[in-house]
Amino acid sequence: GTRNVKELAASAPPSPYCCAVSCAAMGTLGGGGGSSRCGIGIVRRLRPPLLATLTFAGLGAARCPELATRPEGGSCPSEGANDGTALLQAPRVPAARHTAAIAMGGELDRSGWGACLSACSSPVVAFQARTQQAKSLFRGCKASAARLARRPALKAKPTLIVLGAQKGGTSSLQKVVSASDVCEHRLTEPHFWDEATFLDRSPSFQDVTRYYKGWAHCGHKGALFEKSPNYLIQPWTPRRLCESLGRPKLAVLLRNPIDRAYSGYYQSKKARYQHKKGPATPEDFDLVARMEIALVESCPAGALRQESTGDEAADARRASSYWKCCKGIAQHFQQDPASVCKCTPRSARDYRCDPSSGSIFFHSVRTGIYVHYLRLWFKYHRVQDMLIFKSEEAFDRMPAAVAEATCFLKAASTGCSAQGLESASTNSAVHGHKPMLDKTRQLLRDFYTPYNHQLDALLGRNMSWW
Repeated sequence: GTRNVKELAASAPPSPYCCAVSCAAMGTLGGGGGSSRCGIGIVRRLRPPLLATLTFAGLGAARCPELATRPEGGSCPSEGANDGTALLQAPRVPAARHTAAIAMGGELDRSGWGACLSACSSPVVAFQARTQQAKSLFRGCKASAARLARRPALKAKPTLIVLGAQKGGTSSLQKVVSASDVCEHRLTEPHFWDEATFLDRSPSFQDVTRYYKGWAHCGHKGALFEKSPNYLIQPWTPRRLCESLGRPKLAVLLRNPIDRAYSGYYQSKKARYQHKKGPATPEDFDLVARMEIALVESCPAGALRQESTGDEAADARRASSYWKCCKGIAQHFQQDPASVCKCTPRSARDYRCDPSSGSIFFHSVRTGIYVHYLRLWFKYHRVQDMLIFKSEEAFDRMPAAVAEATCFLKAASTGCSAQGLESASTNSAVHGHKPMLDKTRQLLRDFYTPYNHQLDALLGRNMSWW
């Protein structure tokens, strides 16, 4: 019975074992329906012999969270060096589709991703951060229940928001999504949550209503989709989403940061139009890359976008310190400090400007320090609410990636089928341009390597870009 199991759990001494229990029939022990917590469906840190024999009516045998990726009869993969927790080694027990429950950070996963792991074609493209380091960052936000209740009726529909990264494959993902039964926002990139007007205030009910009007055409379609690649790096966006939508479904594509930086440089209007003597060249990018690296290494106060501290005086001191440092470096690299180091939003809806660290046009290299920005997202959003794609793998299997994203969006209610979906061409910004200089590529490889190691530790996965 549930009570006896709780007593056993309480009396068992700590040991380096952890498991998740698959609920084959939701609600059997909880006395409720499919949305119940499955009674003692989450059992942690028990003696290995007890876990090995733990079976109840209505519950599957103990198994790993990575059920769909573990070979038959094999052992569970580690969650990552930062977890310090080994998973139970037990034979794989297939879970009932769409009813699996996965334990993540001590909370039942209601996102449906556990069921998607069983429903989607193996190997899956997407993954979620599983490390204790990532889970421990979560703090949430002060969004009152009354505030969240006063949202447009469309909010009742599940919404998937793709955060970026810019030139990470978001346009290719969107092209394939358009062939599914998910409804896209009327704007290709709404860029709502990164608007400058939300830098120091939360969106109002009227603001959020304006946002959802972009889906007024959706009719019977029951799930919504939007992508705005700047969301990933705009420092106030994670908090504003949390305050206004609570727990939206999120997705992010992470591309080799070197290739992404080069493509992002040519994508930016600044790169296209700042060179009066002709188009941008690999030598121009080399100069800008060296400048950005110098900013990160010499001006930590603001080189990487930071959210406001909430103290106007402290924020002003930080901005002043960064300006003084950045000004000298920009001049050394023959760039205009007024463009590189700070900016003034052109309107309340300007999303390209962060007044404290400058325009997005000079963040091609810094955008690729993914670990910095994901830490901020994990502060306001739970790891189980974010789906992560390695861009290179998504490019190779885009229909499967979209099927997984749709399954995640709908909490596995409609399965995970890629039928009728076809790969889309990539939106390349470097097409027709000369390749990156070898010395620039080596410079960026040396620069990004320690940050990539931190990213691997945060996500519990080796991204293996080089």
